[in-house]
Amino acid sequence: MTNCMIPQAALASLCLTLCVAGRAAAEEKVLFDFKDGAKEKAWTHYLPDNPKVPGAKEPSVKIEFAKDSQAPDRPCLKLTFAGGKYPAVATPAPLEDWTPYKQFQAGVTASRTCVAAFRVVRLDDKDHRGWVKLALLKKGHNIVTDLAPAVKGSTQFEILMYAPHEGESLLVDDIRVSTEAPRMATPYLGEHVAPGDNLRFYPRLENIPVLGSDTPVANCADLARRMADKWVRPEDKPIEDVEADFQALYQRLKKDHPRAVLATFRNGQKGCVPAAPEKEYAGWDCTGISAHGPNAVHLEALRSLAGAEKMEVTFRGRPAMMRLDFSTIPNGSNILAAQLALVRSGPLAKDWDTRRSYFVAEFCNRPWKEAEVNTFEYARDQFWQELHGASWDGTDPDFLPMFIAHGPSQGTTNGWDFTQAVKWWTDGKHPNHGFTLYNGVRTNVDYLWVHSCRTKEVRLRPAMMVIYEPKP
Repeated sequence: MTNCMIPQAALASLCLTLCVAGRAAAEEKVLFDFKDGAKEKAWTHYLPDNPKVPGAKEPSVKIEFAKDSQAPDRPCLKLTFAGGKYPAVATPAPLEDWTPYKQFQAGVTASRTCVAAFRVVRLDDKDHRGWVKLALLKKGHNIVTDLAPAVKGSTQFEILMYAPHEGESLLVDDIRVSTEAPRMATPYLGEHVAPGDNLRFYPRLENIPVLGSDTPVANCADLARRMADKWVRPEDKPIEDVEADFQALYQRLKKDHPRAVLATFRNGQKGCVPAAPEKEYAGWDCTGISAHGPNAVHLEALRSLAGAEKMEVTFRGRPAMMRLDFSTIPNGSNILAAQLALVRSGPLAKDWDTRRSYFVAEFCNRPWKEAEVNTFEYARDQFWQELHGASWDGTDPDFLPMFIAHGPSQGTTNGWDFTQAVKWWTDGKHPNHGFTLYNGVRTNVDYLWVHSCRTKEVRLRPAMMVIYEPKP
């Protein structure tokens, strides 16, 4: 047998040749390069007939052909906005069949971090949803990349901007497609993501810390499997019984910690401040994000959920947001126990006590504003790095890549051990931006709706019961 060996340099040259040949085989098609100013009239301000379609009744958009001042040789479509929520421009798409193409690209120059969208929709699509690429643009020139639409027939191409400032512009250049599949995508990815999921273009987290444990887990399902032997068939209890159980724990802990204090943090409830027992607590914030994908639904359903009397605590793709103020706990206190209690706002499912739904919680890493949180923003003009804050990678993630509390759902009143989380928030080392809580396993889902901190009956509002021992 002949021993055939290829020198490393020759092998590298061969690989490079094959890669270049592979790229050369890809076909690109420029859809719009904005070199011909005569085509300007093909672009129009878009006012859809259907008021549910984003872009309806928006302020007009000024459409010009211009040069990018940072790159004078780059012709652009200059769109200048007069405010609004989703002002849009549109033109007939130059393709009847998009299916041979795998990659979409567009150049966009923005004056600040903002969100724009590109849409390809069939003219006979009554719902006017189609393919939507949501793009988180950074200040300067951006190359927006994603999978190309798989659409056939007569289509319209649209460009939208979310909540533009009065008088600001986007410069759009060189929109094209390619038969070569993209190797990455520009955020927003628009997927239903959770820590540990292996989704396209998304970095997989191999080891996720669990607060209070030395053993990391691969994902939510892995954590649920490890805790399966501790599962106990739940009993249906009203909030009064759950609070009585925690009061009994307090009495047991006082035997070894006679200075221990029990405080219940619930909006409208008195007694959480020992020095001012008549003062009503008002430190809870509750809100949520209105919808998960597809991207067309993200556009349609975007709104603030602040002020609602109920909130959904079900999916990471449309997370509930909760935060509460612990400033009345003295600095240096020893947190002995803490339990979050949420009261279900709807009827129990028939199999509620056997379903084995499992929930996890994450720390938020953004200073969100209750009335301004939505799918794109945690505060006005402050954008999540990924839709609904689903970014855990890098040095400044939307949510910290760890599980801070976990456990199964229960009946009317649901409780989770938040002892380690409250220790984190009160140790003087970490900011308190609240948390989200959701089904960690996508099978056996509990569609959990609970009373929010705005519900009328005080006893039904979310509560964090904390037992702490003040520093001597």
